[in-house]
Amino acid sequence: MMAYYHFRHEYKIDEQRITTYQVRDSETVMTNDRCKMYWNFSFSTTTQLPHNKPDLVILDSLEEKMHVIEMSCPDETNVPDKEDEKIRKYKGLMYDAKHTNKDCETIFIPIIDRGNAKQHRRLLRKNKN
Repeated sequence: MMAYYHFRHEYKIDEQRITTYQVRDSETVMTNDRCKMYWNFSFSTTTQLPHNKPDLVILDSLEEKMHVIEMSCPDETNVPDKEDEKIRKYKGLMYDAKHTNKDCETIFIPIIDRGNAKQHRRLLRKNKN
């Protein structure tokens, strides 16, 4: 979720300071002069796809790029598998996006948080004692 707020700040959609313990409702579509940002938004595609709702999509009109971002926090032993799974899962959506948005470069970014699994296990161990 923090990556989501990072992108909101980076593209100047929202400059409100946020801390890790705050929970806020997130709008599905946000826009400004530079970009459109979609959070957990189901995209219409030319063919029926089982996976058409990535975590985050940023349409950057200034740079003419579309970033499709999928995030995950797997156990450290599953990191390589999770990255491959995300790429496979959204392959169809990326193909469709590249062919329907020929004016912009389409980029898939799997963000795999490798640090959370260790932290969660440490917290669980502390809470057990």
